[in-house]
Amino acid sequence: MKLGIVGGGRWAKVIQQVAHNNNIQTEMYTNNAALCNVKSINDISSDYVWVANLPDDHYKTVKQLLLNSKNVLIEKPFVQNLEQYEELVQLANDQGCILKVGYEFAYSDSINELLTTPNIIDIVWHSNDNTIKHNELYISDPTISVFEDVGSHILIILSKFLSSNEYILTDITQTENGVRYTMQSGVTHISVDLQRNVLEDRHMKIDGIAYDFNMDTTTLDKQLLDFLSHNDNINLASDHRWVDEFIINGVTSLREQHLDIVRFNKLNNITDIIGLYISKPLIDAGLVTSRYDTTLIDYLKYTVGIIDCYKHNPFVTQQYISETININTQQLIQLNIVLQQISFIQECIVGDIRNTQYWNSTIIPLSQSGTINNVLNNEYGYPLRIGLHIGQSCMFWCHFCGRNMDTNASYKKPQLRATTPDLINLLQTAPNNDPYRFYLSGGLETLTNPDLMKLIKAGYDRGFKFSLYTNGFLLTEKYLDNNPDIWDLEVLRISLYGSNNEVYTHVTKHAQGFTRVKQNTIDFLKYRKKHNKTLRFGFNYIILPGFENDLLKVLDLIEEVNSKANDQIDFITLRENFQQPNEVDSFGNREKLKEVFKIVEQRRTSTHLNKLHIDYGYALNALQQDIDSPTMHCITDAQMLPKGFPQIDVVVDAYGHVYLCREAGFLDRPGNDRYIIGQVNRENSLEQVVDDWIQHGEPIDVQPGDTKFLDSYEHIVSLLVRQSKADKQFGIDESLGPIQSKMTTVSTPSIQAFYQGDTNATVNK
Repeated sequence: MKLGIVGGGRWAKVIQQVAHNNNIQTEMYTNNAALCNVKSINDISSDYVWVANLPDDHYKTVKQLLLNSKNVLIEKPFVQNLEQYEELVQLANDQGCILKVGYEFAYSDSINELLTTPNIIDIVWHSNDNTIKHNELYISDPTISVFEDVGSHILIILSKFLSSNEYILTDITQTENGVRYTMQSGVTHISVDLQRNVLEDRHMKIDGIAYDFNMDTTTLDKQLLDFLSHNDNINLASDHRWVDEFIINGVTSLREQHLDIVRFNKLNNITDIIGLYISKPLIDAGLVTSRYDTTLIDYLKYTVGIIDCYKHNPFVTQQYISETININTQQLIQLNIVLQQISFIQECIVGDIRNTQYWNSTIIPLSQSGTINNVLNNEYGYPLRIGLHIGQSCMFWCHFCGRNMDTNASYKKPQLRATTPDLINLLQTAPNNDPYRFYLSGGLETLTNPDLMKLIKAGYDRGFKFSLYTNGFLLTEKYLDNNPDIWDLEVLRISLYGSNNEVYTHVTKHAQGFTRVKQNTIDFLKYRKKHNKTLRFGFNYIILPGFENDLLKVLDLIEEVNSKANDQIDFITLRENFQQPNEVDSFGNREKLKEVFKIVEQRRTSTHLNKLHIDYGYALNALQQDIDSPTMHCITDAQMLPKGFPQIDVVVDAYGHVYLCREAGFLDRPGNDRYIIGQVNRENSLEQVVDDWIQHGEPIDVQPGDTKFLDSYEHIVSLLVRQSKADKQFGIDESLGPIQSKMTTVSTPSIQAFYQGDTNATVNK
C-alpha cells in the first residue's frame, strides 16, 4: 500500500516517518523539490492522500484530490468557512470517497472513560517553539492562530467523555502569547488556556482533579492505519461540522480583536498577529520561501511599520514610509502589491476609527473617480463638486464671516436676477450622473435670493439632490407656504451659532436672531410632519475651544424643539474650529470633548433625541469613541496648490464668478479676487472656464493667510493631491501603493457635499 502526502513542512515529514515505521511507502507533493518525488497532485498514484499543507490551501487541495477520486485525510483546521465545508463534504459523497479530518486524539485511549457529567473543566495547553516533537523541530505555524491549531483537539478530547457535541463559546480573548476562552456544554463549564512559545505545560483538571491526556504516543499510527483500512467510522468530515462551526465562530471573534489590537497597539505581539494574515500571501508571492524563512519576520515588521505610518497620517507619502521602515523602493512595491489583496490589512488602515472619515468620505471616493489623476496630469475634468453661493444679502453680522463688513456686502438685485438664467443653464447642462454634484450655500444668506425656487426646480428636474445651507432666519411658515419648491431639496441645514439668545446676539449682532431661528425650527418640523414631507433637516454646529460644554446646551435646545414640535431634527453635524489648530490644542479641549461626547451619547437614548444622527466629521469621530486623535489634518499657506483643483471643486457666486476655493466665494472678501478663474454666462460655460484655467491659467500668487479661503474638505483634498503627486514622483503611484480601494476607477465619487450621514436615511416622523 502507498500513501500520498501533500505538504513539505515539519508535519509532512512526521507523517512520512509514521508511514515508514508502519512499512508504508509514500509519495510526496510539495513545493520543496528536495522532498518531492511527484510533479503535481494529479500525479499522485495512491488512492489515499494525507494533506498537511498550509491551512489556506486546504480547500483547493482537497477539492482537486476529490475530483481525482482520492480518499483524503486532511489536517485541521479543515476549512475556512462553512460554505467550503458543505461543498467538500458533498463532493466526497458524490465521488464515493472517504474524507476525514486529522483529529488524532480521537484515537487516544488515555482520555476514555472519564467522568461523564463534570461541572468544571480547566484545560491548559502551552507549547514551546524550538523543541523536538516527533523527532522534528517544532516551530509554531505563523499562518494560523493557536486557537485554530489546537482548538479542534480540545473539542475532540472533550467529546470523548462528554455526552453532547453542542458547545457554546461564551468568551474568547487574545492574549500576549495565545488565546483564553470559555465555553459551555450542557451543565459543564469549560475554560481553556492556549499559549505559544512559553514554558511547556499541558494538563486538564476535571472538577479539580488532574488528568493526563499525553500518555498515548501511538495516535498517529492508529489514525494512519484506520485511514488506509477504509474505515469510515472515525473522524469523518461529515460528522464534524460542529467542530468547524465552533472554530470558525471563534476565529471571527478573534479577527475583530486582532484589528483592534493592531490599530491601537494593545499588545506586544502585533507582529505575530499580522503574521496570521500575511504569511501565506508573502509565501505565495515569493517574497519569502516558506514559513520557516528568516526573512518572514522582516516583512512582518515592514507591514507593522506601514500600518503605523497610516495610523498617524492617512496622507503619508510612500517616500516617507520607505525611509521610516528602512525598505528599498522595489521591496516596498512588492510588499504593497501583496498587502492590496489582504482584507485584514486594508481594514487595519482604512477602518481605523481615527481616520475612517478621511478614507471613506474623501480619499477613496476621489481616488476611485480618477479625478486625482486629472489634477496631477493637468487634464480637464468637469468639477465633481460645485457650490452655488447665491445669497443676495444677510441679516446677520457674524464676527467670523468672511464677507467685507465695511461695505455691507450684498449682491445688486438686478444684476443677480440677470445671472439667474446663466445659473439655470449651468444646472441644465451639467452632467447629472452624480446627484450630489451641486450644493446651495454662500457667504450671504441663501434664502435671500429671489430666484432660489427657480434654481431648486431646475436642479430637481435634472435629478440633482441639493443640500442647502441657511441661517434659518427667513425659514418661517409663511416662507414655506410661498415657496413650495423648497421641499424638492434633499437636505436643509441651519448653521447654529449658539444655544441661547445671549450667545446668538454676541455672534450675529442680531437681537432677535436666536428667538426667530428657534421658532422657525419648531414651525418647520410641524409643517414637515403635517404635510408628510421627506426633506432631511438638521443643524451644523462648530465647537469652539473653551466652549465644549456648550454642546450639552445645544442638546437641551434640540430636545426642547423636538418636544414642542412633536417631531425630531434628523441630524446635527459637529465640527471643530480647524482654522485655528494651535488654539484648539492650547485649550486642551480634546480631552474635554471626549467627556462631553460620552454625555452626549448617553443622552441620545432620551425620548426626544433617540432618532438624532450625529455626524462628528473628520477629526471628532474618534473622540466620540473615547479614542485619542489629532486635530483635523490641514495644510499651511506654503502647501496650497497655486492652480487649485477645479476638476474636483469650484464655487459659482450669484454673479456667475467661478472661484477655486469655497471660502473665497464671499462677496468683496479681501483678496478673494485672486481666486476667480472666470465667469459663467450664456456665452462662457463652466466647461470652458475650467478648461481654460487648467490649460492657460497663471498660478495664483499665494499670500500669507490664504488658507482662510479653504474649508475642511478643501484642506483634505489639498493633502490628497500633494500626497498623490509626491508618490507619483517617487515611482509608486496608487496602483503600486498598499491601499486597494484607491485603485478602482468609477464614474463618480460617492461623497456628499456637506451632510455625511446615511444617504438612504429616512426622515424622522
